[in-house]
Amino acid sequence: MDREPSGSLSSSPVKSVAERHWSAVRRGDPAKPLLSIDTRRILPAMSDETSLLAANAAYYRAFIEGDIDRMSALWGEDDVACIHPGWPPLFGREAVLASYRDILRNPMQEPIVRRNERALIAGAEGRVICVEVVGGAALVATNWFRFAGGAWRLVHHQASPLAIGAPEPPPQERPRSLH
Repeated sequence: MDREPSGSLSSSPVKSVAERHWSAVRRGDPAKPLLSIDTRRILPAMSDETSLLAANAAYYRAFIEGDIDRMSALWGEDDVACIHPGWPPLFGREAVLASYRDILRNPMQEPIVRRNERALIAGAEGRVICVEVVGGAALVATNWFRFAGGAWRLVHHQASPLAIGAPEPPPQERPRSLH
């Protein structure tokens, strides 16, 4: 099951904006929806890390739902690259999106779950390192984003097999009760 970043977006203003965005994408509205809006300006309480993790969550949601339109909306226009496990490097938006189109159309594609996200931000560049679990196999993935046009846009994805099994998510600690 897809996990939202901490501070779940399931009932926040971000979800409402995201729903309007994807609705506009499906209708083919010419206006640039959510991804062209500076969410840091309209939602000042959302930190850079939170907005980066939300963009990363949107990537996995598009993957899980097999939605090439959403996937396409997340990728940058220029200087993009992708290295899928076992594939040669792909360069350029057209080649990268063609690879996702093929993957998302594959009826044998196993579900993907992300775990253990860690965001690293330096200026307009942000990376999310995480573990992907696909069909029982663990992959370590780097999703590299660039903040441009008011949104985090994916410019590089790379995933490769993890030599050890996927680490389990840390157990939820209960607050200690003094009573």
